[in-house]
Amino acid sequence: MPEPSMDDPYVRGAVRFAHHLRRYQPFYVFALLWIVMAAVFPSVNPLNGGDDDGDFSNVAAGDFGGEGSAYDPSAVPGADGGVASGGTSGTGGSSFTGGSSTGGGGARPGSTASRPGASGSGGGTAAAGGGAATAPPPQGQGKTIAGLDCGPGVRQIPWSLYAAPCQAASDGTNPGATAPGVTDTEIIVVERDFPESANSRAVDATLVQAGFADPAIDDNVRDDWWGWFNTMYDLYGRQVTHVKYESQNGDSTAEAQSKGKEGACLDADAIAKEIGAFATGGRRVSGPFGECAAERGVVSFQAGAYFPESWYRRHHPYIFETLMECERISIQTAEYVGKRLAHKNARWALDPLYQQSERLFGTYVPDNDEYQHCVSQYRNHLQGTYGQDPGPKYDYILDVSRFADEAAKAVVQFKAQGVTSLILACDPISVIFLTQAAESQQWGPEWVLIGVAAQDTDNFGRLYNQNRVDGHMFGISQLGDITTLIGPTSESGESYRQIPRDKRHYDDMPEGANGGYYDFIHMFNGLQLAGPNLNGQTIFEGYCGRYGEASAPPAGLWRFNTNPDGSAGCDHTASEDSREVYWDGSATAPDGDAGTFVATMDGKRFTNGQWPEGDPQVYPS
Repeated sequence: MPEPSMDDPYVRGAVRFAHHLRRYQPFYVFALLWIVMAAVFPSVNPLNGGDDDGDFSNVAAGDFGGEGSAYDPSAVPGADGGVASGGTSGTGGSSFTGGSSTGGGGARPGSTASRPGASGSGGGTAAAGGGAATAPPPQGQGKTIAGLDCGPGVRQIPWSLYAAPCQAASDGTNPGATAPGVTDTEIIVVERDFPESANSRAVDATLVQAGFADPAIDDNVRDDWWGWFNTMYDLYGRQVTHVKYESQNGDSTAEAQSKGKEGACLDADAIAKEIGAFATGGRRVSGPFGECAAERGVVSFQAGAYFPESWYRRHHPYIFETLMECERISIQTAEYVGKRLAHKNARWALDPLYQQSERLFGTYVPDNDEYQHCVSQYRNHLQGTYGQDPGPKYDYILDVSRFADEAAKAVVQFKAQGVTSLILACDPISVIFLTQAAESQQWGPEWVLIGVAAQDTDNFGRLYNQNRVDGHMFGISQLGDITTLIGPTSESGESYRQIPRDKRHYDDMPEGANGGYYDFIHMFNGLQLAGPNLNGQTIFEGYCGRYGEASAPPAGLWRFNTNPDGSAGCDHTASEDSREVYWDGSATAPDGDAGTFVATMDGKRFTNGQWPEGDPQVYPS
């Protein structure tokens, strides 16, 4: 394969930029990807025996647990929140082995983890708390704990599209210490972050350039949410105690690459033993840290962004996410490509020769084992089900200091191989570099989105090289219009105005911010749905058995009661459907600026198995 020449001005610039980024190495990747996803979304070890050969038989069966898994996919919670083949969350019977509905939520034998100054031990059981657990109050009746009317179809936050179904206010009783970090009055939730540095300030500038609020502003909004959500959700006499923890041992760049578990585990030790936390929340954490926390019986409400459902099931019942897991994404992408693009000419490519040629696909994806597992499944499913050769792929290093040179090399490789249509299984910063490299190399393919990591937002779309993408970028989008997710006109803006003025930093939600609003919705949904007998298992049962579903434009369909292939079951991540979009660089976006992703088919959204046959309805004449 020919290497990009140093005589090329783009390559020289890329190398200079890479040298600059290496100065900011330790913070860049983790902060950029995780902060962007936290701002936008309502958005590691090897697989420990998980198959990486792309065999989709395990998808259809819903069995991702693997040897030694604590997850039993045959146990499906019923409508009342109980488990069909076991008992209910209030009585303790359960066929799930990852935690007991009446036990201490998976505490290590002899563990007495507690936060200094906390009222009581974090470790204990329902019995130690002084009595049997009471059932959650009925949903859809009476007044909520916030004094708001509750009825059928009303949510705990009535104007919210994703809050849990409302329920009548409880009497405030609970069984006491039902898990480490839980007492009769308190739930300790830790927000893990990394130290501020020149590195983080460089990331802040990138986000602002993309149109997001300065993360310092977003952090202020995040701080404002903790107290308000405590008043809106019924936690059965308990309140969340928010503890900030600045990493003492973690390496953010290594963790973004699914490495650095040793340092992540040292942080998890401190959070579990010294602080005595029940959970981490309010901010997304890495896969390695999520694993470490789970091994110590600590719940993570957002961890392992886009990791496969099989990974979550191995750490059941301690890790959850709002973002779509990548086994579901791999099925959806294969279906979209197989039904709508395969065996046809690349009619939306920039290169006229490509327009008259049958599509040859390429894939650009991080080299993390978890993402490689899912791409392997996508490739095998595309080949086996639709008879389409998935084409070459380029595995790039998820390290921002390498993004420019990785993109330059990939473009040279893809162009030499004749790739007409590039599957973008990557972060949006890489898309910026790929499109710049394509401009330099005069490579004109179709750019096919799969909707991950905010690559499908107008904010980042405007930073892509418009000569390459305008008229030539389309695909799957998991999100809706960005203005419905962030800023004063979003749901988060409406909720922010409900916070008493003396308890919030700003008069209104700042432009480009939401303070991780959907992370809080997801976390407090889980805490309330679990009922008074709070632990990781009852959170899982609540999500699958009592949440139901929410389907709305901002973030699409949320539910926890299907397997990645769409069959009945329980999973650990919320997002499930997508829409089709294309990039129009001259169209006026909802925020009034030029450049937006336009939805086809009137914005109709599809879950796995629902995508229609036929050409994408993009770039109408």
